[in-house]
Amino acid sequence: MIPLNHTLVLWVFIVTVTIGSITKLLKWWKVKQIKDSLLTKLQIKYFICYFSFMAGFIFQGPYVHQRYHETGMTNPQIDNIMSIFNVVSAIWGFVIGYACDLLGHKNLIIISAILLGGSSFCRSYGTYYSFIISSVLMGVSTASNRVVFEDWLAVQLEQNKAPKESQAIIKENSALLNFCLNLILSQISSKVSTAFGSKYAFIGSTILFSVSAFIIFVTMPKFTREHEKKSSYFGAIKEIILNFKNFEYAIFFIIDFLYSMILLLYNPRWTVFHKINKTEKIPLSQISNSASISQMNGAQILSAAILFFSPASCLAGSFVSYSFCIFSMYLFYNTKSYMFLAYVCAAMSNGAINSGIWTLRSEIYPSSIRKHLLGIVRVPVSLVVTLILQLMKGSETVDILFVIVCLAFTTATLMTILGFHRKLRNPKSA
Repeated sequence: MIPLNHTLVLWVFIVTVTIGSITKLLKWWKVKQIKDSLLTKLQIKYFICYFSFMAGFIFQGPYVHQRYHETGMTNPQIDNIMSIFNVVSAIWGFVIGYACDLLGHKNLIIISAILLGGSSFCRSYGTYYSFIISSVLMGVSTASNRVVFEDWLAVQLEQNKAPKESQAIIKENSALLNFCLNLILSQISSKVSTAFGSKYAFIGSTILFSVSAFIIFVTMPKFTREHEKKSSYFGAIKEIILNFKNFEYAIFFIIDFLYSMILLLYNPRWTVFHKINKTEKIPLSQISNSASISQMNGAQILSAAILFFSPASCLAGSFVSYSFCIFSMYLFYNTKSYMFLAYVCAAMSNGAINSGIWTLRSEIYPSSIRKHLLGIVRVPVSLVVTLILQLMKGSETVDILFVIVCLAFTTATLMTILGFHRKLRNPKSA
């Protein structure tokens, strides 16, 4: 078993928490005009619903690939399972916005929780075809929950006329809670899996998703845009296309696409699994903890960057940092302490990119079509990733793709700077 270098992780944690805490105080001071009661009530509802939902993901998260290998899945079979998930996710991405209009945020997220419970149960069963069914259910539900939660929060902030900074504040607090929840649930999941096998981590996840559906049913308020004229599905598509005349909108859509594709291909944890797990045993619960620590601090540090610069420049810096960290994970593969430090820093950059993307989505995408856009951007992402996985199935040359990844991130960085040049010159006008 490869132990994490706790000294390096601890120092990264101490430094980033200190920076994050100081900048958080500065940010609260800057937005002191926000009504505390408004943000508090909104955050409580959002956190209860979101983290009851995420608990099921966290409980099973570190053991998905372990479950594949325990049940004898080959790498080509795993690629097929992932490809089916991506294809289903892409197809569902076309209609998620319209489904949200028809069913509402609350009903759609409850259905999503139920489907995820079914997906976890299929994974616990452990056959190739049960994994296929699981991927289909996961493809529908994952696309749904990401779009619904993000759109619901953005709309609530808009309706309550909250300042732009409130989006970043909620994301920072969300990252902190995510860290705490990871620490607790990953330890419980680790003990359950060690004692009874990874199968029971997925049974536990099934139970948590079922409980989540009930909590969301009781807690999340029904929300409809009563004063907004609803457009048809094709009307929304037409509006999306017409908005591409806006240079800033078009550039950000491309950046959003590249960001989503690269994180699917080169997520820090995914990279570690595929690079190391071929020959050695990884302490999965420790990796989960390190990722949550670093993601939290990445989101915290981003608050400092947004405070003094613009979201666009911060996003550009995060792209460069992420590429460098993933490259370092490959470079220092044989030096475990350096490799894990690069892993922690990559996850930090991932957290920063996440927060930046969320903030800019709420600013740039029109609220009337945002949920449609969030679903549709998954379509080319899922299809491209599926094509890459199928072309490179079982081939060691998949590592060469990292060159493409770096070029894509560099392109995205340049586009960020060009597309948001007005924000970079005058952040206060953003």
